[in-house]
Amino acid sequence: MALFVLAGDWTRRRWFVMPSATSLTHGSGRTSAQRVAVTLAVLAVLFVGTRLPVPGLDPQALSGQQFDAWSGSGQRLSVLALGVMPWFNALIVGELVWLFIPAVRRWRSDNGAAYERSVMFLAVIFAAVQAYGVAVALDQFDGLVLLPGDGFVWPAAITLFAASMLSMLMANLITREGIGSGFWLVFLSQSLFGLPATATFLLAGVRTGAYSAATLLVTPLVTIAAAVLAVALLRQRTVLGLKDHSAVVWPPLLGAVLAGWVLAFVSMRVVSADGTSTFVQAGHPVFEAIIAGLIVLLSWRYGALAGYASLGFKSGVLLAGIAVLPDLAFASLGLPPFISGSTLIIAVTVLFSFMQVWQTAEAADTGPGARGGPDTQSL
Repeated sequence: MALFVLAGDWTRRRWFVMPSATSLTHGSGRTSAQRVAVTLAVLAVLFVGTRLPVPGLDPQALSGQQFDAWSGSGQRLSVLALGVMPWFNALIVGELVWLFIPAVRRWRSDNGAAYERSVMFLAVIFAAVQAYGVAVALDQFDGLVLLPGDGFVWPAAITLFAASMLSMLMANLITREGIGSGFWLVFLSQSLFGLPATATFLLAGVRTGAYSAATLLVTPLVTIAAAVLAVALLRQRTVLGLKDHSAVVWPPLLGAVLAGWVLAFVSMRVVSADGTSTFVQAGHPVFEAIIAGLIVLLSWRYGALAGYASLGFKSGVLLAGIAVLPDLAFASLGLPPFISGSTLIIAVTVLFSFMQVWQTAEAADTGPGARGGPDTQSL
């Protein structure tokens, strides 16, 4: 009950600005440089938080190579292991019901504040459940916890939950006082913080002979090519007067989530040419094909709701290629994905919109009666 009261108080006081429209905002009354400084400071604090392990874990186990604090596994053992993921999960549910249930679309249009409260209630519930689940999983890992049992699980769960709430508050601080959508910047940073470890792993593989230097060159080439296509799509939408880029960000994310649900509930096997049977899993061509099909469908749906179904379908085909082809290229070469296609689309979209906001803010700062420019800029 206390969790519901807490979520309601947050939304009532407007401590959280919902990223349902994936808006990029910047705090009024500050110069562009000050807003950027606030944004970088918050991201720096969160970066430090990803290096702080959950209390109760064995320091000797954490010092081992398997749980290197600078690796992806180390980040998953930090107090910010959840980050804004509970909020993201709640938004996923909200977007899906909005897309396919007309009554919810009408209710959300007429009761925006009630929708925000509902999403935050769900985010708090997800945070509590996920925090407890992570704590239990850590407790069951041999040699990782100093004193296994309830004496570790409950303090760890409370710590993870509190840190997740802090991540959400910090994201909202960026939205209010910094520049850009705090939610999307923090969400994206959770993936980008692990890139140095991935790059180090790939370079170590070249030194040991696991990967060839020529093969490794595929990583930047594929990433750059996908980024160029994403920028071209965003520029086309801008030329057509479509300033809200939600229909670019959400289809790849929802497609990956829905494909994961399909894989979780439906066990699929594929028989290869030599007669061997393998389960379909993440990275398999069949799984990626499911994601691509869902992205096209979802993009068409977003376009249809906005009155441009044909453009939505065409955009969906391009988005599916950007989201899926890099993953297939990395998998075929035996390389770990440096950055997933969906994450790359978010990164390019956030950066593209960030530059638009920056230009607007700079013009407002230097113009007559400057107060930091308009309140929002669609992503």
